[in-house]
Amino acid sequence: IDREIAAFRRQHHCLDERAQPFERLRSQRPVAVWLFTIERKDWWAKRGRLAAVIGPLPTESGPTLAADYLRLVFSPGVTAQVHIHSGPKAFFALTVDTCLATPEGTQVGRGPGNSLMIRPGPPMLLMAVGKEERRGFAFILHDATKSPTTLTQQWRPQGSCARLLALACGR
Repeated sequence: IDREIAAFRRQHHCLDERAQPFERLRSQRPVAVWLFTIERKDWWAKRGRLAAVIGPLPTESGPTLAADYLRLVFSPGVTAQVHIHSGPKAFFALTVDTCLATPEGTQVGRGPGNSLMIRPGPPMLLMAVGKEERRGFAFILHDATKSPTTLTQQWRPQGSCARLLALACGR
């Protein structure tokens, strides 16, 4: 079965009571609600606007699968520690460029709405490349009996993402 991530976005107006004391007037502001699905390619939500389709994700038949959904916020140049995943990982960026370095090479997602995928196994480093904060989502589909993420020191990045950051920042 082709497994894909589809992110649907729907605008809602809701009262934000946390931002102001109770005595003050409440303000309304739009809030994005995201729906992530793992479905066949022909499946669509009944409401909302399609934001992205990422996939198909390579999976092995047999194991019970688990899904980890992550919200990512990185300042320019910030990286996650070098790590590996026990299943495929997909990224979707709401803002700026994304740099993904592995021993096999470097992938770059350009601009808002970019997406990248990495297969299970290789060590990886993810970096926000640009002058603004990188906001986005990540998704790991893995064997439920294994940890989705493991830190590793078996590989050291060669600086390709840092060089892209320097270019983006005009250094």
